Amino acid sequence: MRSILLHVDSSDASDARVRWACVLARSLGASLHGLYVQPRPVLPMLPDGVPPSAELMQREEEEIERAAQAAQGRFRAATEAAGCSAAWSSRIGDAAYAIADAARYADLVVVGQHDPDDARSAPADLIAHALLQSGRPIIVTPHHDLPATAAKRVLVAWNDTSQSARAMHDALGLLGTADQVDVVTLSGADDEPEHRALEAVAGFLALHGITPRTECVRDSGAEVGWQLLEIARARGSDLLVMGGYGHSRLRELILGGATREVLHDTPIPVLMSH
Repeated sequence: MRSILLHVDSSDASDARVRWACVLARSLGASLHGLYVQPRPVLPMLPDGVPPSAELMQREEEEIERAAQAAQGRFRAATEAAGCSAAWSSRIGDAAYAIADAARYADLVVVGQHDPDDARSAPADLIAHALLQSGRPIIVTPHHDLPATAAKRVLVAWNDTSQSARAMHDALGLLGTADQVDVVTLSGADDEPEHRALEAVAGFLALHGITPRTECVRDSGAEVGWQLLEIARARGSDLLVMGGYGHSRLRELILGGATREVLHDTPIPVLMSH
């Protein structure tokens, strides 16, 4: 991996995301491209349907520009302090579409989890667009505390599907630099098929110089996303790799159940591919 696209915004969580992405980029020898998407100014109509004045619009535009410049300054300071090769750009428009478009020219994308308590955080539809429209693997970082390490103790969630295979393949560069790689699958009473699948996964990873620890974990019947996060927590993982499930329905991008659960509750960064 040589190019990482990072979504930068003005939220409280953005600075920590930048610092974490710097650690990741340094470990991979990758260049970090920060992209800030400025929203179009939107002001409510005045009483009696009178549009806002040109002066009000100008003030709003200036405030948006000041926020973008402040974010750029913090990005530059963080990347320089980390000794990270970096570039910066900004666009005006919808963040979800802008990130999905720019992501097609990167090896990996890092975006933030939506924070319903922070209006400046990533929009709720950004992850779905980045995952389902860019064709690139994405890492979603939580909006609360991030691990001090980046992809050093990786948990791969395997379920013998094309999405799992895609995610694992896209994560090979990260797995190759990790100190610990765990591959787990949820199984029923008869776990012989899962054991055979994990043996095949271990053999594939060995060809890439990666020696994983593999385990079949009995499916407790709880939500799959919750089980995966509990396994990650028990192993001290700092990154979860899993297939991203979703589809388009009537022009709306819909994420699958386990994907939504993990993205809503995860305490660690999650790499997904679709």
